[in-house]
Amino acid sequence: MSMLSGLKSLGLLEMVRYGPEDAAELKRHRLDRFDRIHGTDTNTSVAVSDLEALGSNQESAELYWPIRSGPFRHMMEAVGLGLHEFSFIDLGSGKGRALLLAADFPFRKIVGVEFSPRLCEIARANLRVLVAQGRMDGQRAEVLCADACTFAFPSEPLVVFLFDPFGPDVLKPVITNLVASLERQPRPCIIVYHLPMHEALFQEAGFEVISRQRRGLHLAYPWVVLRRT
Repeated sequence: MSMLSGLKSLGLLEMVRYGPEDAAELKRHRLDRFDRIHGTDTNTSVAVSDLEALGSNQESAELYWPIRSGPFRHMMEAVGLGLHEFSFIDLGSGKGRALLLAADFPFRKIVGVEFSPRLCEIARANLRVLVAQGRMDGQRAEVLCADACTFAFPSEPLVVFLFDPFGPDVLKPVITNLVASLERQPRPCIIVYHLPMHEALFQEAGFEVISRQRRGLHLAYPWVVLRRT
């Protein structure tokens, strides 16, 4: 993906909100070696207009953009807990880059939730690559093709990952369902939110910030880690 085509795919609003960071991320992704090393297909962005999606929330979706391994590792380190009791849930998992990175951590289970059948199939193929390489237990990871609004959160402790996957029209009911699940069965829940455009919605729902990275000199996307126990 060229710099010009990448900027076009981001759209005017996104460029205005995060223009410098977007340009810096595009440059970093051009140098990203993950797919070349692992034989996967995760690095090319996909515009929302190119997706056939389940449900009626396509207008609230953001384009697919892969998380880089460095920021992902830093966010997981910021969680600061033994992860073997937690399930990792990626809402808007796209081609599955975060799922593949999560395989390097001792999560009990790894689940991607994605409303685009096209992206679900790509993500599943990527998971199979890592399983064949012996880097991932095929029984530990899955991709569910579903609207995040209808997702039933599992009953174990949760690390919920988001990379600005959708707008508030979808995020609000997702948070409502998550909080209801936590109130029915109290358990630890950590939110790991990369490019947290709607962080306030989590704080309004009773989640507290435990760590964050703000915009810095290197123009890295900000992120925040929140907790509700």
